[in-house]
Amino acid sequence: MVYRIALNKFNELVQTADKEEYGVVTPHKIVRKEMLPDWFQAQQAKEETTESQESGVVATEEEEMVKMKAILAHYA
Repeated sequence: MVYRIALNKFNELVQTADKEEYGVVTPHKIVRKEMLPDWFQAQQAKEETTESQESGVVATEEEEMVKMKAILAHYA
């Protein structure tokens, strides 16, 4: 049974490769579309807010570097 499934998948790949060579492309059909759990969406939102806060930290670090260089230029 596993051999037959693998053979069928291989034949499908070969057929689509042949069709792509001739310019005929068939769209792939989405078989299943599942909803994401609520905890995953909450985690994604938390990561996005963390990334936005980190970008703010980088900006303040750059401003601090500019100030330090100005102070060092004054003493040089």
